[in-house]
Amino acid sequence: MVKKEYRLIQFDLLRIFCIFSVVILHVAANQIRNVPVDSYSWHVFNAFDSAVRFAVPVFVMISGVFFLNPQKKISLKDLYRKYIYRIIIAFLIFSVAYGIITTATAYEQFSFGMVKIFIKKIIKGHYHLWYMYLIVGLYMVTPILKKITADKKITEYFLLLCLVFGCIIPFLDDLKILSYLINNIKRLQIYMPVGYIGYYVLGYYIHTYIRISKKSFPILFYLIGAVITAVSTWVASMGNNVISVIFYEEYAPGVLLMSLSVFIFFQQFLQCPNCSDKTYQRIRFLSRHAFTVYLVHVFGIMILNGFGLTTLSFNAILAVPVLSLVVYLFSLLLSVMLSKIPYLKKIL
Repeated sequence: MVKKEYRLIQFDLLRIFCIFSVVILHVAANQIRNVPVDSYSWHVFNAFDSAVRFAVPVFVMISGVFFLNPQKKISLKDLYRKYIYRIIIAFLIFSVAYGIITTATAYEQFSFGMVKIFIKKIIKGHYHLWYMYLIVGLYMVTPILKKITADKKITEYFLLLCLVFGCIIPFLDDLKILSYLINNIKRLQIYMPVGYIGYYVLGYYIHTYIRISKKSFPILFYLIGAVITAVSTWVASMGNNVISVIFYEEYAPGVLLMSLSVFIFFQQFLQCPNCSDKTYQRIRFLSRHAFTVYLVHVFGIMILNGFGLTTLSFNAILAVPVLSLVVYLFSLLLSVMLSKIPYLKKIL
């Protein structure tokens, strides 16, 4: 048995928390476009959706902790054969599975157009599988980023670039503020510190250098971020009478605040030094299945929808957490079953 003192158990807990948050996000978002903006159900869905927008950024930050440590030696051969290969195969397996289901339900008779659509679905992947493309891209630039994280000052400079070019400029661009200035700044063609790369590096940086003594700080800033996200989305959506997702984006201020707060809280205050071996093994079990739960949880949502059970079936404030728990438990059970298949066990 792997002894718990040799693992960062807080990141196992964080993976579990984040994967359940992803499930909540997709359950809450499933019907938000089917109800009027400013209705009771819409506000409930928006509140839940806003509160868990940290999930994917924090997953990326966790990866940064383990992959961007300059002391961890990973050859290019191992990077591609051990890590990137696994992601690509998992993507193809589940992209085909989702493609078969969605194509079969959309067409009553076989046609060559159906085959074309199916192939496109495999290449693109189902809506949540965009994350697989993201992870492959981050892994590909990991050897370059490790040269940056080897130096604290260079890391801080890179994070500053990420803040400016990866958060502030895209956010202002979305809001159509200072458009003339923003369009000219884009001519600098600085593309590397954009998207999730900042979160990837930030995870390593916070884990290595940042220490906060009071639990209240990350809790307070998380709540501020959640309120900013929910209220801003409501205000922006009211203007066009259709949901606006600008404040859901990873570079939005509220999402950034929540992501930082959740990551810091778990990594510094949930290290669980007194966990029993039994508790530790349960945590590890749930953490190991987080990746597969991510891949399969949309199946659970599709099955519920197929039976006519959605977040509109009963009071939304109860429907979102209850159905999220049902989807999570179904996905966990399916993950355990898939892990019994020899080849899949190596991939998942």
